[in-house]
Amino acid sequence: EELANSKARTAAAEKREQAAQEKEGDAKARENSAVEREAAAKEREREASEMLEGAERERIEAQAAREEAKAQMEKAADAEVAAKYKEAAAAEELANSKARTAAALKREQEAGEREKE
Repeated sequence: EELANSKARTAAAEKREQAAQEKEGDAKARENSAVEREAAAKEREREASEMLEGAERERIEAQAAREEAKAQMEKAADAEVAAKYKEAAAAEELANSKARTAAALKREQEAGEREKE
C-alpha cells in the first residue's frame, strides 16, 4: 500500500512537472511569437520611415525642379522682352537713319534748285 501510494505520488508529481514544462513551453512559444511580431512591426516601421524619407526627398526635388523651371521661364520672358526692346531700338534707329537720309536728300534738292535759279 505504501509503495502504491508512493508510486501514485510520484506519478502525480511527474504529471505536475510535465504540465509545468508544457506551460513553460507555451509561455516561451508566446514570447517567441511576441518577439517575432515586434521584429516584424519594427521592420514595417523602418520600411515606412524609408518610404516617408523617399517621398520627402522626392517632394523637395520636385519643388526645386519647379522653382528652377519658374526661374528659367522668367529668364526666357526677360530675354523675350530684351529681344523686343532691341528690335524696337533697331527699328527706331532705322527710322532715324531714313529720316536723316530723307532730310539730306531734301537739302540737296533744295540746294540744286537754288543753283538752277
